[in-house]
Amino acid sequence: MNKIFTLIAVALVGYTPIKAQNVKLGVRTGANISTLTNYNTSSIRFHNLKEVLETDEVTTGFKIGGAIGFFAEYHLSEKIAIEGGLAYSYHGASLKKNKYTSIDKTTGVITNEENVNFDKGSHIAFNQLNLPTWIKYNLTSALQAKVGVTLGYLLSIKTKIDKESHNPKPINRLDVGLGIGGEYNFSSGLFIDTNFTLGLTELKVENSNDYTSPSFESRVFQIGVGYKF
Repeated sequence: MNKIFTLIAVALVGYTPIKAQNVKLGVRTGANISTLTNYNTSSIRFHNLKEVLETDEVTTGFKIGGAIGFFAEYHLSEKIAIEGGLAYSYHGASLKKNKYTSIDKTTGVITNEENVNFDKGSHIAFNQLNLPTWIKYNLTSALQAKVGVTLGYLLSIKTKIDKESHNPKPINRLDVGLGIGGEYNFSSGLFIDTNFTLGLTELKVENSNDYTSPSFESRVFQIGVGYKF
């Protein structure tokens, strides 16, 4: 990931002379409102000599978290800027209920189906380092629209299910997402922004039984405040 950002920086240097007045350094913190989609597991087992497909589909809700980081904003022109940074993010999802289904593989008939509600407070949480890159366009002297890509590295996962806590090990740690957002800048250097990141990577964690590893994609909405020096 570092090589990618190095290549981007070299390319920018090659095409546009860097001037001190074109670069702004900044810090940012904010709140995450996040969830996960397509949270499921599956397994093939044998019951009474019959091959059975068992699946668990987890219904998720929103979870409140936070983020903090720093960045550098480089103005290519009066209208366009590029921003790169490093941020720590705490996000995930609340866990609402689990739908268990058992299907006879030979006939395709559902042999068992159950819906179980998780206890209040059940959730899954990620600790993650992100390398976001944004392309910004000045709509006015204060208002910026932005689109970008975030490369995330999953540090750890913690789950709390029915009052029991676990720390499952991530199988794949790279989380790639597409982002869109807006930013309003004040003359003092302060700014406020909102971002939405759509996770494209199917994240997986180890499972303690013979089910396939749980998989899901992240969705994160951020509301932040920061300062540009």
